[in-house]
Amino acid sequence: MAKLWIRKIITPREFSSLPSIRKVAMERHNDPSYQRGPLPAVEKHKQTKDDDWCFGTVQLTLEGRGSLTWRGEAYPLTAGTGFLHHTRGEDLHWQFPPDSRTAWRFLYIQIYGESFQFFVSELMAKFGPIFRFQMEDPALLAWLKLESAPYHLLQLPTTRQVELITNLQVMILRGYQIDGPQLHPLVTRALEIIESKYNEPCSVHDLARELKVSREHLSRCFRNHMNITVRDYLLNKRLETACDLLRDPRLAIGDIAQRCGFSGSTPFSRVFKEHFGVPPSRYRQLGSGGLRRRDW
Repeated sequence: MAKLWIRKIITPREFSSLPSIRKVAMERHNDPSYQRGPLPAVEKHKQTKDDDWCFGTVQLTLEGRGSLTWRGEAYPLTAGTGFLHHTRGEDLHWQFPPDSRTAWRFLYIQIYGESFQFFVSELMAKFGPIFRFQMEDPALLAWLKLESAPYHLLQLPTTRQVELITNLQVMILRGYQIDGPQLHPLVTRALEIIESKYNEPCSVHDLARELKVSREHLSRCFRNHMNITVRDYLLNKRLETACDLLRDPRLAIGDIAQRCGFSGSTPFSRVFKEHFGVPPSRYRQLGSGGLRRRDW
């Protein structure tokens, strides 16, 4: 193991709500026995809500190749590849690959604060830990300049730390290619199936089975990206369609229920009244004007 340089940041605790830099280090490894991962269980047990135990980490490969194992899957860490992790425990380990002949050099940044840890954990939940970055990115170059500081301990003004951290977050978001709302492929596929099968008696369990994932995984992933449960999204789709169909007086309530994936007119009328305050027949008489779904 070789730590080429390290800067530990002395932070004036002026604003407890702002993240602050814990340390920055450059490391180089070519020993096949090198491996790191989450804190040992005894250390996790010691964690408190204090900021000292609440930080996110950004690791940026600058040269050579490392290997990351996350949730049982292995990923190569080549130059221009970064990954995230945090103190609250993830099934994540990194190591120097035994078959590599080139030293692995990376920049290691630890940042205090619940807000940054939440930023890291949310990105990991939505997109995984790995992102790409450009070697010439000004945000990266600004962090590399810290090497020129004459002392091991470095005091940085709050404004400078916020600037470094914010620009780093922008670089990370760019590395995940987040230029707008991005959906997990699983969520995109789920939405496509819902769009094509909402008029069938399709449940969340049926949807998960067609997607070949567990119901729990689908529900968690969908909620993270859509801020709504699969069940509620499917129900919204059916009720919105029902409202449109109720404008056609030629369609019977039973036919509308069937077209919207309900098992019959009775359960359809019950659910409709729960959400709009009136049964479908009364909704049709009144028209949609002035009526709103109770939780919209």
